[in-house]
Amino acid sequence: MTDTHDIRASFHRLVAAIQRGDVEEAVQHFAEDGVVVDFTAPEAPLVGRTAIAEVLRGYWDLLPDMTFEVTGVIAGEERLSGELVIKGTPVGTTDQVTLRYGVFEQFRNGQIVAEHLYSDSRQLPAGLGA
Repeated sequence: MTDTHDIRASFHRLVAAIQRGDVEEAVQHFAEDGVVVDFTAPEAPLVGRTAIAEVLRGYWDLLPDMTFEVTGVIAGEERLSGELVIKGTPVGTTDQVTLRYGVFEQFRNGQIVAEHLYSDSRQLPAGLGA
């Protein structure tokens, strides 16, 4: 079982790695067979570190100046819920977007085995999943 403090710390390290654009470190927080399900494509979950890394790289291609802010975290036994605010300027535009996400993670042996992402789809500009 993973300690609640360790789960919180892991989440913050994951967000920090993503903030730095360190995809390799970010995916190490996921189990080899970890799954990410995004509400925009629940029928096509990302399975495994390679698939997760590919999508993370795509985020920087779309929002090269993106920043992350953790606005809330609740952690319990092997589970974490977090709130994030992501800001960035989509390539080809001058208008910054603000995206608010809810993240739900399940852990096993200190690594994320399942992550579900939810956002207000009204916030998504064309080309970013809407």
